[in-house]
Amino acid sequence: MPDNPSFQEIDGLFNRFHSEFEAIVMDMLGDKVSYNLLSCVFCDLDETQEEYHNKLSELYGKDGEDNG
Repeated sequence: MPDNPSFQEIDGLFNRFHSEFEAIVMDMLGDKVSYNLLSCVFCDLDETQEEYHNKLSELYGKDGEDNG
């Protein structure tokens, strides 16, 4: 990762992490907990991802320009 990463680089890295993390959670918990609990976990993860995207957009602006 470069010293001054672009919006797209940071966003792509987080999206890959988020996908891998969801896959790991599903592998570890998928058949061990109730559907409702798993649904809550993934809803929380999705809310966290949305908060992340909002903060990233705030820092970089809609055009991807660094505002931080």
